Amino acid sequence: MKLAIVLDEKTNTLYADLTACEEVSEISSLSIRAQLEEMGYKNLKVDPKIVSEVCNSARQNTPAKIALKILVDAAVEVSISSDKRKVELTLTPADGGKALTLEGINNALNQAGVVSELRDSEKITQCFERKNVKGVCVANARLPLPGQDAQYEALVDDESYLTPQEDEDGVIDLLSLHQFTLVEPNTPLMRRIPAVEGTPGLNVTGEEISPPPPKDPGFSKAIVGALVSSDDPNLLVAQIKGHPILIPNGVSVDPVLHVDNVDVKTGNITFDGSLDVKGDIKAGMHVNVTGDIHVKGLVERAWVKAKHDIVIKGGIFGSHNAASRHPEEDECSVVAGGNIETKFANQVVLHAGKDLVVKEYIGNCVSKADAHILLGQQGGKGALFGGFAEAKLGVAVVRLGNDSYAETRVSVGTVHALFEKRLRALQELKTRQKEIDQLTMIIEKVEGGAPIKLGQITVDKTTRIRNTITAITQKSDEIKAYIAKIEKLMAEQKNVFVSVTKAVYPNVEVVINGAAKRFSETNKGDTWRLKGSEISGEKEKV
Repeated sequence: MKLAIVLDEKTNTLYADLTACEEVSEISSLSIRAQLEEMGYKNLKVDPKIVSEVCNSARQNTPAKIALKILVDAAVEVSISSDKRKVELTLTPADGGKALTLEGINNALNQAGVVSELRDSEKITQCFERKNVKGVCVANARLPLPGQDAQYEALVDDESYLTPQEDEDGVIDLLSLHQFTLVEPNTPLMRRIPAVEGTPGLNVTGEEISPPPPKDPGFSKAIVGALVSSDDPNLLVAQIKGHPILIPNGVSVDPVLHVDNVDVKTGNITFDGSLDVKGDIKAGMHVNVTGDIHVKGLVERAWVKAKHDIVIKGGIFGSHNAASRHPEEDECSVVAGGNIETKFANQVVLHAGKDLVVKEYIGNCVSKADAHILLGQQGGKGALFGGFAEAKLGVAVVRLGNDSYAETRVSVGTVHALFEKRLRALQELKTRQKEIDQLTMIIEKVEGGAPIKLGQITVDKTTRIRNTITAITQKSDEIKAYIAKIEKLMAEQKNVFVSVTKAVYPNVEVVINGAAKRFSETNKGDTWRLKGSEISGEKEKV
């Protein structure tokens, strides 16, 4: 028998072809292996059973064509992730077939569309050297670089702290170190630094990966009292005068300063605007604002001043000696350019530029109002007792004094003081007119050419004299306006009154435009006015 090992290229299969021949040759596993090696298949593994089948057929002189081995080429598998951000390589070594090559691997990657710049050449070489690998990552996408979100830079602080300063006695006022910021219209408040777009990435097949869009919400829609500058869309400026309040992505400006309490946390408050206190103004604190003050709680032994109205929902506590002090000096005082409204006031100095309105009581206070003092007019006890109360136009209370006979003095009207002011103004006006007459006579003599020696006053000084007359005339006009204002006030105060709804107690003194009336026993309520030089009640018998 003759053995020939042949390759069927169509099926890539090696066959052992046994044919009859006159020559006798030994066919064994060794001869089969030797022939395979001659053909270049030195390391090819063949199933021993098949080798035995070939040998048996040869011994039996049976012609046959037996398949020895199906040759397998090396395989390259390229797997791309669903998001196209990773490439994995699986290599299967050749088994008698075509061997693995670097070129073959790269060709497989090219056919899969993997861009060369994203491949990891070192890893691909390592895989080639290992021959048999599974799921090794050999390429990664170039991820996009994120941009930068819009930034918001505050240009103001809502509050600041001052450097401690010693007074002449070496004392540091720790309550005056805190300062709330105040801004004027058009003050820069916040700068917006626009967002920066990111850099696109590249997936393993060469498609662009868009970066995530940066956050750029613009200035907050909740801003009040501020607006975007007309000259710079990235600049927020104050629209009104007030206190800046920092909020996310913006700054609001509030003409009212809002605090929970006025205490050691806030320090003393001086503010060009209004103040809203949700709680109390604590003992020892100083508050001075140019607007209104609204306090929902109490004011306790504090100095409080506002250019306009002061409303204190709770009440005011002072100290035992407040009734002997001046409102600008006393540590327990409330001073308003407008109205003062509160539930009660005890042992404090009060001064209202308009009306002083109290619901329950004013006890042992120095109370002054440039218009009226009104107690209990809209409900409440309405009691005024102890201390001194003064109003220019009138006082209306429910009870005046109390059953413990606290010394109480009430004064209304200032006609007598206004009369003295008017008299002094009239005298000054008369003096000014006399000066004008004298200077006018001098000019007339100079311009008339009368033979008179004028001393240092010569003709070329008449202009200066006329200017002096003009200045004196302007001053006279101011005096006349002042007199008219006084006369108007005097007219308003002709009918000033003290009105008591229920009772006046002993040890109460009522003064109306300088005339006084003292009560030595309890009286029923009445309205008292000045009639002639005497104080009379409307219900009193004539």
